[in-house]
Amino acid sequence: MSYKKIGKIIQTQGISGRVLLAHQFPSGKPFGQLSHLFIALQEGSFIPFFPEQKPSVVDDERVALQLDDIHSEKDAQALLGKEVFVEEEVFRKLFPATGTLAGTELSGFRIKDKNSGHSGVIESVIELPGQLMASVRFQDKEILIPLAESFIRGMDPQKKILELALPEGIWDL
Repeated sequence: MSYKKIGKIIQTQGISGRVLLAHQFPSGKPFGQLSHLFIALQEGSFIPFFPEQKPSVVDDERVALQLDDIHSEKDAQALLGKEVFVEEEVFRKLFPATGTLAGTELSGFRIKDKNSGHSGVIESVIELPGQLMASVRFQDKEILIPLAESFIRGMDPQKKILELALPEGIWDL
């Protein structure tokens, strides 16, 4: 089964075990449609969790979740920093235009920046209003790189390489 990252648990909320999920989507509305999600408690280990109630949208980047079997602040603290996923099929239904560029699935592509020489692998692609952003792991941190047409210099779908010419400093964000 294939999974797509949708965010990360960043904070506990209160003593009841609620957690805050940071996400990078235009709104938190699709989270209300999730019957379940997966949390990577260990690398490559996707454990299903079921929201006990409809998630509360905190702001444009965070939703609050009460998950089954998580009923104390101590339980919730064990989830801090963990990445959250859904099945790829569910992801495509919730975010139909996310993750494609001219019909090409970009997760797993290596970005090569011709200007700086830096490179990183695309973990996910997020559609923001008027802009696609690639979530890339670089030097043990996650950065967002705009996939603007003016930055794209070439793409090799066979080798899964996306060549970009990015503005100076973007890798330092």
